[in-house]
Amino acid sequence: NIAEIKYDNFIFSDISGNFSINQNLLYLNNVVLDLFDGSSSFNMFYDLIKKRMSFKAKINNSDLNRFFYGAKYSGNKIPVSATFDLSMRNAFSDTKTLNINNIDAVLTLTSITKETILSIINFTDPQNNNPNSSKLKFALKYAEPVSAKIALYSGMLNLNIGFNSKLIKEFTIDRIQINKLKIFKK
Repeated sequence: NIAEIKYDNFIFSDISGNFSINQNLLYLNNVVLDLFDGSSSFNMFYDLIKKRMSFKAKINNSDLNRFFYGAKYSGNKIPVSATFDLSMRNAFSDTKTLNINNIDAVLTLTSITKETILSIINFTDPQNNNPNSSKLKFALKYAEPVSAKIALYSGMLNLNIGFNSKLIKEFTIDRIQINKLKIFKK
């Protein structure tokens, strides 16, 4: 058990789980922790030789704004429940550089609100430069979101939002070049 881990602007607490290494394979199993005012559980596998990783997590009622802005964020809480699957090939090169093209990830939000989507839009497109952001905000005026899936494949981000409406069933933004997002620029 670990009481607390601080990393950058984030605090992870009440951590428990199983850790093992077997023939260059690292396993973290049944890890449970308090995460962004909610809880999370996950399993992870890392091959130290082939540099492959698999990570699967469940997130319950974690604050999306604390995830975006860090532990000191004190504004409105946006609770999120989700599943997260991540796999990495050649996770890190010998230069310790992470190549985003070797990452596949899927985040499925099982409970979502308009406020959650607006928070995601405000974080990824704060200047409202992407025309799809305006279209999505327009759709949110007329339909209630029920689910969202954010997928990353070979450096491209895809966003799919399901709505509970006869007028709008889903809204999709495909092939967002993640390396072009301002949040990742130095």
